[in-house]
Amino acid sequence: MMGVDLFMKKKIIAISIVFAVLMIYVGHLQFGRDMDVVNSFSLNSSNYREENINVILNKLIITENEEEIANNIVQGVLDNSFHTIRFSFDGGYPHRLDVSVYKSENDLKESQMLFSFSYSQSDGKIGEYDISQSDHMELEIHD
Repeated sequence: MMGVDLFMKKKIIAISIVFAVLMIYVGHLQFGRDMDVVNSFSLNSSNYREENINVILNKLIITENEEEIANNIVQGVLDNSFHTIRFSFDGGYPHRLDVSVYKSENDLKESQMLFSFSYSQSDGKIGEYDISQSDHMELEIHD
């Protein structure tokens, strides 16, 4: 009978360790990774600049709505805070931002876009305002 109790204790300890490791791994996948830009291209003319980017959220579960995600991405571009890509704003901020958003790198590889959005001028002459002037910008979300 003593051998059975020892076996059960070892089994419970082993299961507890496996469960703890899994929880740490899932926690890392959900909270340990920041969203990041994986590629970008710019369109430029003499007085107009457009930035097109793909963003990976790196989350298992998306808790924010699309508008909150889009606003966080726009702020990330303005702050130039993405890890993989640094934008060059020597000539000023872009006048338009087009973004495709993916949940994970695997979704990008499989072309499973979560949503896309445009952040562009809502009034005035084209190229008059850039994305840092939020009072003249409009967020348009595409599903």
